[in-house]
Amino acid sequence: MSRSDLGWGSSPASRADPRSGLVIHYDSTDQGLAGKDHSACLTYWRNTRNFHTGPSRGWADIGYCVDESTEILTEDGWKTFHDIREGDLVLTLDHETGMSRWQPLQAVNVFPAMPRELIRMEGRDHSSLTTAQHRWPVERHAEGAEAERAWATSGTLNGRDRLLLASPCSALPTEPKWDDDLVESVARSCSGPPEAPEHRTEERWEFSEQAPGGVPTFAFVSSLTASQHALFLRTACDVSPDGPGTATLPSLASAEAFRLSAVLIGRASVVRRTSSGYRLTLTDPDHTALAPGALTIGRETYEGRIWCPTTPDGTWLARREGTVYFTGNSFMACPHGYVIEGRGLYRTQAAQPGGNSSHYSCTLATGPSDPITPEQINAVRVLREWLMEPDTSIAGTVLGHRDFISTSCPGDKAYRMVQDGTFAKAPDDSEGDDDMPQHRRFEKSGSQTLEPGKWASLAFDSRHDGETGEFYAVVGVEEKEGAYYDVSVGVVLEGVTPGAEVQIRATEYEPDGDGGWKIARNRPQNSPVHQGGMAHFTYSWKGNLAKGRRVRFRIAQFGESDAQVTSATTDVFYWPR
Repeated sequence: MSRSDLGWGSSPASRADPRSGLVIHYDSTDQGLAGKDHSACLTYWRNTRNFHTGPSRGWADIGYCVDESTEILTEDGWKTFHDIREGDLVLTLDHETGMSRWQPLQAVNVFPAMPRELIRMEGRDHSSLTTAQHRWPVERHAEGAEAERAWATSGTLNGRDRLLLASPCSALPTEPKWDDDLVESVARSCSGPPEAPEHRTEERWEFSEQAPGGVPTFAFVSSLTASQHALFLRTACDVSPDGPGTATLPSLASAEAFRLSAVLIGRASVVRRTSSGYRLTLTDPDHTALAPGALTIGRETYEGRIWCPTTPDGTWLARREGTVYFTGNSFMACPHGYVIEGRGLYRTQAAQPGGNSSHYSCTLATGPSDPITPEQINAVRVLREWLMEPDTSIAGTVLGHRDFISTSCPGDKAYRMVQDGTFAKAPDDSEGDDDMPQHRRFEKSGSQTLEPGKWASLAFDSRHDGETGEFYAVVGVEEKEGAYYDVSVGVVLEGVTPGAEVQIRATEYEPDGDGGWKIARNRPQNSPVHQGGMAHFTYSWKGNLAKGRRVRFRIAQFGESDAQVTSATTDVFYWPR
């Protein structure tokens, strides 16, 4: 059962191509669905999505994020989500070793503005605004035992958890590139309040390569050894009139350069503006974790966009309001034997940390005491077999949620089935091949201009199998005898006049007799009214395509000037005749 059967459009979750297998999940409480009509399963799935994507959680098809003011540390300095791209090197935390390292950004997940309830945590050393399910790498303390590394969410942090403010980088140079005397001189020339001594101008001129304009470059700071970082920071603090552990810098850029040095050797720090410049305060060397009890924590409504990066470690170094810290289900198989789509194909999951881009996920929607029915087991087998077909080609491996993190999920009964291979067997004959649709996916990355009041066929430029070109028809090119189809599309527009209407519809075309195509049938349209200059619209439709016809998506906007389609994605399920 697809998303459009449930009245949902295309999932806004980020693209992925999970190939490593299927992960089984369950619900934390009993649902009793096996003893109810199948309609109760659909109600459960709709309520699950409404809860997670509603204002109480603010997820986008089960995602978790931070506010627009939160920045990420890249190899070129601090950046907002507007300025980062897949492949950029960012500082992450290897939560197993406790060391930081540079890793490539795998994705930038940005979710549309809407009212959400976020959790604000504020203190002298910390400022964050996140969704309740935003994940944190923490040190978890227990009386009489060593701290253990664990994961928590903004909504589940407790008094035993400590937020990680800093961690030494595992890739610092071991051989010095610069003499210690030069490192000390650069630090001295760039430190102190704006009313610097007379010698500073001359020294800054001398170090134009390492610190142009009196600001140490990222490349220079990153090239220092661990001992040189300590020297660099100690010199800046010695110049400052504010005492040990505090450096006064003439500009924010200078303060951030020295803070970078602290970050790379695992020293927590805070930057604040003062009447005499910018003050960098280094915390005690052992103060690298923060107890939530030291923070003021509250919930508030936030209406802006939220975002979250994807990295191999599942962590990243964040900055907000002068503080720095590390921070860090696709299908349902119901008891009646139905597989119901959640995030769907080619989407990043949000159910198993460390495997959200490599594995698909499937929840049984059962609790600890609920039975797992034979129909449910077979539905998982059918799903696994379908995902192993050539278009998706996942491995046949079936894992449990607890194979990724410490959790009770998917429950002892289901996990025993995972371990003994129950879910990895071939489906029985109760599920015929004719019931399973074929699938294709089209994407659009190039811009397409929409003139006011004029309908245009949506042109895609790539297909899931790697083919590129200009694709207008999404069904009917190969299905010449006709087909039943189920299509959904998500479209991102920019430049639409606020308050203007946008219309999207599926249209069936037939040959016009002169080698071209004419409209045979317009399907019902969706007509959202746009509130800003950029938005994500979705549309879905199911139909019975006659022999020789093709299906396109058409779109029109009724603003005062041209608008642009900047991206679009469509998932197509079809049953050829």
